Amino acid sequence: MTSPAALTVEDGTAYLTLTFNSSNYDYIRVDGVQYDAIEGEETSVFEFPVSHFDVDFPLVADSTAIKGMQVEKDFTLCVSSEGLAEAE
Repeated sequence: MTSPAALTVEDGTAYLTLTFNSSNYDYIRVDGVQYDAIEGEETSVFEFPVSHFDVDFPLVADSTAIKGMQVEKDFTLCVSSEGLAEAE
């Protein structure tokens, strides 16, 4: 994953855009909700709403890197609120 990830706010909801350095990821799951990749030539990009700041939360990513197999990998993320400011 590239770091830092992009964070945007739309209509009061924060969205995190994660980019994996491989196109072999086809979906992620956060809080039991599945999000499909939105790009995929050389990278896999996912966008999902974020409700957790400054606490670790699990993310599951499905990899298709091994031909004929799908392997779910567990990650732990923490989105820091440091440096965030309210828009004027």
